[in-house]
Amino acid sequence: MKNLCISATASNQGKTILTTALLYHFKKSVRPFKIGPDFIDPQFHKRVCGTSSVNLDSFIYNESQVKWIYNHYNN
Repeated sequence: MKNLCISATASNQGKTILTTALLYHFKKSVRPFKIGPDFIDPQFHKRVCGTSSVNLDSFIYNESQVKWIYNHYNN
């Protein structure tokens, strides 16, 4: 599997737990991405897989910047 997106319809649905578990399992071959201003999840990502998350927030970046960032870090 090359890409996976975890989402839910509301808060407190288990996205962080599921994501953290998957990152731990695949830690040698993943690059975590994050959308949004949350600062806690990226800390979990780095602690679990040793790699910092890349933010793809469309509020901060325009569409072409998000695509460039994703393609640049999605090796």
